Amino acid sequence: MAKKTTKAAIEPTAPTKALHVTYRPRKWDEVVGQAAAVKAMERMIAGRKSQTFLLTGPSGCGKTTLARIGAMAWGCGASGIVEIVAATNS
Repeated sequence: MAKKTTKAAIEPTAPTKALHVTYRPRKWDEVVGQAAAVKAMERMIAGRKSQTFLLTGPSGCGKTTLARIGAMAWGCGASGIVEIVAATNS
């Protein structure tokens, strides 16, 4: 006789998030390894100078994290942040 599985046994009970989303820094002082970029962005935001930032680097170096923290510091709410992945949006 085959073992019967239920839908609840197959699907997780709580939605899971990727680790980089779960543990992403939310404040400037939580960012590790990007001291120069953090300092430059903090200075520009504190002075309310209009500035464009081009964040480049390999995958996983913190570009999206710095952009999200910077947007929140400028006063954009979470609903005002749109993430576009250039690799998939050509």
